Amino acid sequence: MTLQEAIKIAETERKSKVVGAGDCGDKWMFTFEADVNKTDGWVLFVNKENGEVNFILPVLFVESLARGEITCTHMDLNGVVKNEID
Repeated sequence: MTLQEAIKIAETERKSKVVGAGDCGDKWMFTFEADVNKTDGWVLFVNKENGEVNFILPVLFVESLARGEITCTHMDLNGVVKNEID
């Protein structure tokens, strides 16, 4: 699954524009415009193999990163999201 395909799935599921993404190995991680400056948002994952969607609270996501349970590389979305959505 490409990043663009995963963005479409994520935005459809969350009904908000993707504003942040990470490559977490077997899954893509996304954050959303609707959650900016809020404390009750969700981090959404899309499995690269099958498109399965999972959610996690941001605090649990950060804790998992700190413990090394999840490793993610920040993705630069300049152009990727804009071209896909327009």
